Amino acid sequence: MKNERNYIVFFTAILSGILLSYSYVSPYSGCITLSELVLQLSGSGGELALGFDSVEIVGFAMRLTPIWILEMFLGIELYQHFCTAGVFVFSRCTDRGQWYWREIFHVGVKVFLFHIIFLGFVLATAMVQYEVEIDTAGVILCGYHLLIYLLWSLAITVLINMLALKFGSSISFTVVMMIQAAGIALFCLGGMFEEGTPQQEAVLIWNPMAHLVLGWQRSIFPEVVAQPLYEHFYLEVTLLFLLLLNVVVLILGAGMIKKQELLVSDCEIGVL
Repeated sequence: MKNERNYIVFFTAILSGILLSYSYVSPYSGCITLSELVLQLSGSGGELALGFDSVEIVGFAMRLTPIWILEMFLGIELYQHFCTAGVFVFSRCTDRGQWYWREIFHVGVKVFLFHIIFLGFVLATAMVQYEVEIDTAGVILCGYHLLIYLLWSLAITVLINMLALKFGSSISFTVVMMIQAAGIALFCLGGMFEEGTPQQEAVLIWNPMAHLVLGWQRSIFPEVVAQPLYEHFYLEVTLLFLLLLNVVVLILGAGMIKKQELLVSDCEIGVL
C-alpha cells in the first residue's frame, strides 16, 4: 500500500508538470525566458505579477492542486503507524525520537523528489513547445521556487500528520486545506488598495499563502525582479519564514510523537 502511494505521488508530479506547463506556461511570442516561465508557475502572466481579480486568484489555486494532492497522500505517512497496527511497529522501537526524525527524512526526500520531478516535466514540456531562454534571473528564481514550495509542502504535510493523531486524517486534511483556501481567498483584500502601496503590501506580507507568489516579491539579487511592486516583500525573508515554520512544526511534532499513546481510539473507525 505504501509503495502504491509513492507511485501515485510521483505519477502526479509527472502528469501535473505536463498539464500545468500546457495550461499556464504561455509566452507572448515563440520564445520564453526561464524567469518568466518560473514566475508563471505562481500566477504571473507574462511580465505582470498575479492580479487580484477572482479569475487570476482561482488560477493560482489551480496551480497549487498538485501540492494539495501531495499533502493528501503524504499526510498519513507518520499517522498510519499509530493506527490499530501501531503497537506492532513500536513494540520493537526503543527510541521514538530517532524513529520520528528518520520518518521525517523519508517524507522530506519524497517531497523533494516530487518537486524536482514536477519542475523537470514543466521545463521539458515547455521546451518541446517553445524556445526557452535560460537567463541568470531564471536560474535563481528556479532555485527559490523549488526551495519555497518544498519547505511549504514539508511543513504542511507534517502538520497534517500531527493533527491526524488527534482528530483523524480526514478532519486534519480538511481543516488544513480550508485554511490554505482561506489564505488564497484573502488575496481579494489586496484589490481594495492601490497597486504597490504600503497598505496593499501589509495585507499580503502577513498572509502565509502570499509568500508562494514569487512575482510579488523582491530579492537581494537585483536581476531577479526588474520592477518589484513592494518595498519590504523579499524572497529571502520568505525562505527564512518557511525555515522557521518548519523548525517549529518539526519540533512540536517530535514532542507530540514522544507523548502519543498507541492503544487509543482509532480516529478513523472509532474503535479500540
